[in-house]
Amino acid sequence: MRVSKHRTPGIVTLLGLLVALEIIYAAPLARAQSQSDKSVINGFIAQQAKKQRATEYEEARSIVKGDLNVDGDEDAVVLYTLEGQGGSNQYLQYLAVFINRKGKLVYITHQMVGGKNQRSIDSVSIKDGKINLQTLEYLPTDASCCPSKKGQMRFILSGGRLKRA
Repeated sequence: MRVSKHRTPGIVTLLGLLVALEIIYAAPLARAQSQSDKSVINGFIAQQAKKQRATEYEEARSIVKGDLNVDGDEDAVVLYTLEGQGGSNQYLQYLAVFINRKGKLVYITHQMVGGKNQRSIDSVSIKDGKINLQTLEYLPTDASCCPSKKGQMRFILSGGRLKRA
């Protein structure tokens, strides 16, 4: 029996071709969806800022993704900060929820979760359908700039609203 030194194109070549096609076709689709998601989020926040006569502190924005409504699709939670309401030196932090419907983010609800002299939200994450916030709470001796007591808050999406868990 003679063994050929040359391999016949087989499963390895086919897999390589499939990976190449995925890169060629899926990457632009993911970028387009990402741009669309960003437009939806930017539009919502701009509308909220206009209503409050405020501006967004965009560098503080956090977007996390996870499944909030147990449908297997990645939804988005956005932590954003609006400041200078009506010319003040106030700032408020909000959570906004966007559900994935047929590959596009759709705004569902938002809620104020922090702000000057209330609490500061350090980070947001999603685990097991729950939104987890790491916070800094104000102690009676803390200055307005600087809450110091570590804390946490949890929310679930229920009936189209955010509820403390």
